[in-house]
Amino acid sequence: IKASPNIDSFSFAMESLAVSANTDRQERLQEEEEQRKGNYDDKAKSDDTAVDSYDEERRSRLEAAEMILNMMEERDVAIDNHVFHQYIRVLMNSDELEMATVAALDALNTKSIDVENKTIMLLVNYIGSAEGNDRFDVARDLVSRMTENFDFLYTRLDTWEDEANHRAKYKAINQANQIAASAVAKKEASV
Repeated sequence: IKASPNIDSFSFAMESLAVSANTDRQERLQEEEEQRKGNYDDKAKSDDTAVDSYDEERRSRLEAAEMILNMMEERDVAIDNHVFHQYIRVLMNSDELEMATVAALDALNTKSIDVENKTIMLLVNYIGSAEGNDRFDVARDLVSRMTENFDFLYTRLDTWEDEANHRAKYKAINQANQIAASAVAKKEASV
């Protein structure tokens, strides 16, 4: 007779998904960096194939994480802080920062799960490093809900927000310059 999964089994399953998601994310980021540097191996997967493969793995991993949570609910096994932390890792490493943020805020607001400081800190770090990010107020709210005082995170968030604003301003200036250059080129071509 096989035993039913317990919290340790579910915890291990969610953690293995989180580790797999992190590994895939790191490999994808490395490939993107190699492409950016022009060192990308032409024999490697084409961009479309790589994106399709990543999307398929991502979807499959997210479905597996949801299946684990559903199985826990069906068996009346409460989600503990470790399973929740690993679930947040799966979401973040699967480019589901918004979903991870909503899950954390929901757990904090309903007090349904004891959200650990390490989970909040991990989420805040992802928010701070995300491109095109406008969630800094949400990150500050998360930091304010931590059970210990981590004021240095406010300083980091201020720095990240300043950097994000600088990048956005620089990007806007570059786009304006490109539009102006294109207009000049069109005008010169018509002369």
